[in-house]
Amino acid sequence: MNSIEQDIILIAGKPGSGKSRLGREMTTALGKYGQSVEHISFGDHIRKIGSGAVASEFREQILSHLNEHPYGLLDDEVIAGILERELARSAATALLFIDGMPRRDTQVSILDTLSGDRSIRGMIITDVNDHAAALRLQKRAHRSERNPVNSDTIQLRLQVHNQTFPAVKKAYEVVGLPIEVIDTSGDKDITTQNGLMAVSWMMTETEDNQQKNAS
Repeated sequence: MNSIEQDIILIAGKPGSGKSRLGREMTTALGKYGQSVEHISFGDHIRKIGSGAVASEFREQILSHLNEHPYGLLDDEVIAGILERELARSAATALLFIDGMPRRDTQVSILDTLSGDRSIRGMIITDVNDHAAALRLQKRAHRSERNPVNSDTIQLRLQVHNQTFPAVKKAYEVVGLPIEVIDTSGDKDITTQNGLMAVSWMMTETEDNQQKNAS
């Protein structure tokens, strides 16, 4: 893989589709080869803020949202504030995997504005069916010792994603961003390798497009 400098690759997909797992695995794999790479999981980060594990000025807003609308999306203002701080913290990192953001089309422009000189190289979409995603969400909730899972809430979360994400995907398709859909229902190692191949393709594809536009 070519050297990477100040780049972002998005990892998108429905809740429970394996975004964070893929992000972590690819970060570990690239780190072994000396790449300056980091994974930011918006879902995990928001849950840590809500639990108090991570200090944030947005904790009260997040707690209020989780209590009142556990299946809905956070306000764009909160998402923008968290993103701005995470991008500043990771300013020295060459490649960022960001999963779980943008979740709605209005957040596409937020990311574009706050990313500054970083280039968004592509989007990996993790794919499983709704039933498999719901089972993963139930297992994750039980492992984290949360309150008993409400199956209706899980279904509502999946419905919100299915309603809002197509507009995000369309926004990136319009500008020609490389997009790869990866089935995450199978072997973890194969999924990781597929993700790394997608990263390599995205880096090459966007570099080629930049050279064509410059000529």
